[in-house]
Amino acid sequence: MSRHTPHTSIGNLADLFETIAETIPDAPCLGTAGEKTKSWREVEERSTALAQGLLESGLRTGDWVGLYMTNGHEYMESMIACFKARLVPVNINYRYVADELVSLFDDADLSGLIFEETYKEQAIHAALHLKNLHFLLQIGRKAAFPTENYFSVEDSLPTYENLISDHYGASLDVKRSPDDLYVLYTGGTTGRPKGVLWRQEDIFYGALAGALERPAPRTLKQAAEMSRTSSTIGFPAPPYMHGTAHWFGFWCLFDGGMVTCTRGEGFDPVLFWEICEREHVTHAAIVGDSFARPLIEAWDTANGYDVSLTFLLSGGALLSPTTKKALRDRLPDVNIADGLGTSESGGIGRAGQENRFRAGRSVRVLGDDGAFLPPGSRESGRIAKTGRIPLGYHKDPERTAKTFPTIEGRRWVVAGDRAHLHADGMIELLGRGSSSINSGGEKIYPEEVEAAVLAHPDIADVLVVGIPSEQWGEAVTAVVAPKLGTIEYGSISIDDIRECCRERLARYKWPKFLVVVPNIQRSPAGKPDYEWARIQAITILKTERKQPKK
Repeated sequence: MSRHTPHTSIGNLADLFETIAETIPDAPCLGTAGEKTKSWREVEERSTALAQGLLESGLRTGDWVGLYMTNGHEYMESMIACFKARLVPVNINYRYVADELVSLFDDADLSGLIFEETYKEQAIHAALHLKNLHFLLQIGRKAAFPTENYFSVEDSLPTYENLISDHYGASLDVKRSPDDLYVLYTGGTTGRPKGVLWRQEDIFYGALAGALERPAPRTLKQAAEMSRTSSTIGFPAPPYMHGTAHWFGFWCLFDGGMVTCTRGEGFDPVLFWEICEREHVTHAAIVGDSFARPLIEAWDTANGYDVSLTFLLSGGALLSPTTKKALRDRLPDVNIADGLGTSESGGIGRAGQENRFRAGRSVRVLGDDGAFLPPGSRESGRIAKTGRIPLGYHKDPERTAKTFPTIEGRRWVVAGDRAHLHADGMIELLGRGSSSINSGGEKIYPEEVEAAVLAHPDIADVLVVGIPSEQWGEAVTAVVAPKLGTIEYGSISIDDIRECCRERLARYKWPKFLVVVPNIQRSPAGKPDYEWARIQAITILKTERKQPKK
């Protein structure tokens, strides 16, 4: 075991991990589908060895280290190792192309990079263009390490596993702090990636604790005692490179449970259910309808699975009411909820069947005039949270000042989520302000229109966008992907879509146009790409209008 400094509160994430490892060393900790699950003792010893190896390789306390890999036990293990060594792990989107990687690595001032063998070419390309990136560690058969002006790739050089084995049994002597950084890069669907800076103690209470059924521990001693009674087996389906997945993974670990995952890119709904069944998963995380609807189809095709699920969370995107009901019909004993929050806010709350949640005193709704809205206000505003919130954005003081204003003497985070504050104190989520559509002077939120369209039994996925219109300013347009094999491609009509909206939405929110595509483009975590949908809508509708009438 490495030596940690006790705190009167949770303090530091590495200290917390070590405390639980000391308490339940033989309990299962990290799993990867098809591979042997590692115990808390094994992960503690491996992450300590990796931490020591990183420090002896020239990285210094406070350096930022990129994690450029798909899911596997190495991802969480690397994050834990960085926390132990007081290095700052940085999530890297493995879908980025070379120039995007260079831009991200440069913005993060990366000193080190742990990368999967699959991405060797992109990793070396980025490193050759950055003077600060001086250490690379490869997960796989070969390793790439920098010399003066080029990279030598040799079998004899250390790899991830070699670095661990070379330092196994090392005693790591690092004094840590609750102020040590946790960083989450969030790109959204537009603009350059932004690094959100959190104190480790704040990210624990703001996002990594309290998501399960019992209160968050207030001391390391409480965390140790709670870990003795945990029966949590967690399974985040999205990529660890996104906050939804590794936040959920740490929720499960810091409860004293274990977390498992699948390797590789993409989402396989059949494999999801097979892992839930085989591993006796109790808690799982998905991202909205883009994950849930294939899961429902796979469930029905197999006539169900024998699962032990007690909790299914959707993070990063809301489940539509239709989809949520379909899940509940098949999983009546499972608590199914939307987790509300952003990279900047951490967890805000959970919503049940409707997109409503009850928030505590730290969450309010800020009106467009800069004043908090009273309960029952007819206006909508943006959700604001105070208390355990980030320090701001990395190297972006202007955006930090805008997103984290001081109101009534306290710092708040004001993200893009629009909401109504009802008279009973319930907050109804409307959608992201940045993607709202202004049609005829009315604000329309894509999420509510998408939920209505998804009630159509033959629609597999949908994104709703606004396209330029002389008459309305922006015209509400539904970009839909039909279910394979359910209807003849192209036979669905705008009238079919409007019929779904008739009893669910005011008429001004109904789509004016319909665009049918084979598939909807989303991020690996299932988040919508509204810019892609808008381009598809404009391009396809323009082409259709040029076609000669029959």
